[in-house]
Amino acid sequence: MESNARGTPPPNGERTRTGWLDAVWEQVPVRCRPALKLETRFNVGYGAYIALYPLSSVALKTVLDGTETHLAVLAAAFGGTSLLSPAISYLAQWIRMRSLVVYPASLIGTLLFLTALPQLGTDAFTALIVLTLIINVAPRVAEMNMFRAVYPPLKRGTAVGWLKAVAATSGLAITWIGFGWFELWPAGYSGLYCLVGALMVFAAFSYARIPVRRRDVFHRDESRPPWSMFAQAIGVLARDGRFLQYQFGTAVAGLANHLAVAFVAEVLKEDLHAGSEVIGLCVAILPAVLVTASSPMWGPFLDRVNPMVGRFAINMMAGLGFACYALGSDFNQVWLFVVGASIWSIGNGGGVINWLTGSQYFARDAHIALYTSVHVTLTGIRGLLAPLLGLWLFSNSGLGLRSGIFWLAAAFSLLGGLMMLWQGLRDPGPVEGTEHGRMEP
Repeated sequence: MESNARGTPPPNGERTRTGWLDAVWEQVPVRCRPALKLETRFNVGYGAYIALYPLSSVALKTVLDGTETHLAVLAAAFGGTSLLSPAISYLAQWIRMRSLVVYPASLIGTLLFLTALPQLGTDAFTALIVLTLIINVAPRVAEMNMFRAVYPPLKRGTAVGWLKAVAATSGLAITWIGFGWFELWPAGYSGLYCLVGALMVFAAFSYARIPVRRRDVFHRDESRPPWSMFAQAIGVLARDGRFLQYQFGTAVAGLANHLAVAFVAEVLKEDLHAGSEVIGLCVAILPAVLVTASSPMWGPFLDRVNPMVGRFAINMMAGLGFACYALGSDFNQVWLFVVGASIWSIGNGGGVINWLTGSQYFARDAHIALYTSVHVTLTGIRGLLAPLLGLWLFSNSGLGLRSGIFWLAAAFSLLGGLMMLWQGLRDPGPVEGTEHGRMEP
């Protein structure tokens, strides 16, 4: 019988694995391996679905003749649905967390098949994608919570890292497929959505088979409505000036992204008359490739500096990217949009890591969930409102801000970056591991 690296036979006659999967498989306890296998299948479908957001912006401008309003509404839904995240944790008091993944994912997959309906207009297409983004709040939050029930703490990072790598790879593959699909068969664009819909149904079927040992693993001893938790959040955070200052600086820089990114496709199509291949490259391909590729390179740097200094570097790259967009629009140079998309995407590779971990720098162990929920909620507020503000500025002919929307975003990125640098250079260090923390509520 074939042996593994430790000289013991593979359990249950399992075939040996190679590379990263072998390393992950060996580190995860035997009892967790069926769940890891099933959740890997889930993330193949779920990663493909996440890639549909940038591809939908491409479809709106290259296939469906969408306007800046459609792009702004799509962006507002993508960013603003984070506001619904606390409701999912609250619903988990009555609905099994696994069900909050399975049934919404199945519904999303089913809705994607409706894109094949004949004579589906641009408005109906946008509304359909927005509806799936709203439903997606449930599996997005519930899957994160399920990690605690499925994987032990010391192996959770390994398992989750593998799963998110699978999702990113799947999303990247669908992005490339979608790019070619829209180029070669634009009239049949719905076929891509039906493919992803089938993958989502497969993903939900796989997730439904994940074993969860304790039915009441997410039961709370005290039922607390969202408004009660919000009141507690206000009480705790009112005493934490550092975190509030960090969130304000993050909001200024984050406003830039939500304000302007949605209109890159609009300017390329309507002002520069760029082809669909350039729009797809700047809006979907470059972000998918460079965010994924640059994230591992950002990690060591962000580990060496505090979140504010890290955010300063990220904001400078974002500001430079927006400046390239603005110059490309002012001088009618498409290549500057390609350069800008590349710089912005590399910066966003670090931004994803900073967004996920930055708020934890300020929280004591007892308040990590609270700080994270506030961070996500504030992101949802600006994610909902900033694209609509951007639409008003962009569409108001009296303001003349078509290319100016990118200059405005560059200015916000610079201002937010300088605020982060000022705070970061004066910061005393993380709360975690220090003897003196914040006051308990």
